[in-house]
Amino acid sequence: LGRLASIELVDGPSTVQREWGKRRVLVQANVRGRDVASFVDEVREAVGGLAMPAGSHVRYGGQFEHLERARTRLLQVECDFSDEYLIGHARRVGLAGEQTSRDSLERLLPTIRHDIAHESDLIRDAGFENMATIRQSDSLAQNTPTLAQFLSVDDSTAEEILSHPHLFSD
Repeated sequence: LGRLASIELVDGPSTVQREWGKRRVLVQANVRGRDVASFVDEVREAVGGLAMPAGSHVRYGGQFEHLERARTRLLQVECDFSDEYLIGHARRVGLAGEQTSRDSLERLLPTIRHDIAHESDLIRDAGFENMATIRQSDSLAQNTPTLAQFLSVDDSTAEEILSHPHLFSD
């Protein structure tokens, strides 16, 4: 047997688990006497200082994962509105009717644009926790990490969503 293999006794996992074809190591803990979120924050800080092998990642699951999913989040989608869209909006909300002249609509457009910008500023300045913003004027590379983090998905999934031709359409 010594010619075929070298046998050593070492400490390690009792089984090799795999998830999506990659090795997986599970570390469990029961949190008592404090909240799960602050515990995970402390663990993240400690783990963040460790040198991890290339290709490794850490995921926090269990009660914390459910807590994260239940947390209220807000995604602000900033669009570049065309004049035609804003005119349609004015008609939908009763600011203008079918008989409203084009000249009157042209004078109304700056007010509508200002109102939309003001509402956007109010939302941003409210200081909501867990708020993210994607912008039609930003590049795919700029919006991808924001959407990926907001939806808790990988970058390729976020890019696929952001590439949808009607994402910023009414």
